[in-house]
Amino acid sequence: MGEAGSAILRNVTLVGNDSGGNGGGINVPSTATLELEHVTFSGNTSDYPGNAIQAATGATVTTISTIFSSNESGDTCFIESVDDWTSNGCNLSSDSSCDLTSIGDLINKDPLFGIFADYGGNTDTLPILYNSPALDAGNPSDPADRRDQRGVALFDADGDDIKRSDIGAFEYPPYFGWLPLIIR
Repeated sequence: MGEAGSAILRNVTLVGNDSGGNGGGINVPSTATLELEHVTFSGNTSDYPGNAIQAATGATVTTISTIFSSNESGDTCFIESVDDWTSNGCNLSSDSSCDLTSIGDLINKDPLFGIFADYGGNTDTLPILYNSPALDAGNPSDPADRRDQRGVALFDADGDDIKRSDIGAFEYPPYFGWLPLIIR
């Protein structure tokens, strides 16, 4: 991210990035502004703290309905100044390093992901599984016509009514499932 820039990331998956410096997924410099909405961070690594994200003092970061996941507990987020970090709720983190203290935030939770692959749409996505704590835990104020990274709309368990959105960039549809491979 540029030194004095600003960005809004909506319905984005950041998976498997490796930084030789700060912030494996994103490094937010001190004069930058970043808004995260329905973003999924997973499997990113960094040589320094902040495998998912690193936010320098003076950087302004706002997050809602975003998943922060890391394989290293205590090292998912590195926030130099919590005064510059705002959680607007309904976020999920695999540890407590992301300073998530708003209503609906879930900390120390495994998001329970499937396999990063093509599930439709223009880009690969990282699906949440049917028993993920991110399921139906997203922003209750999301518009009824909200779509995920793939363009999939919100459905309830019957597949006919709108439901509460999921946390992250992937919306779990009622017809989506994991079937075992049986070879005979």
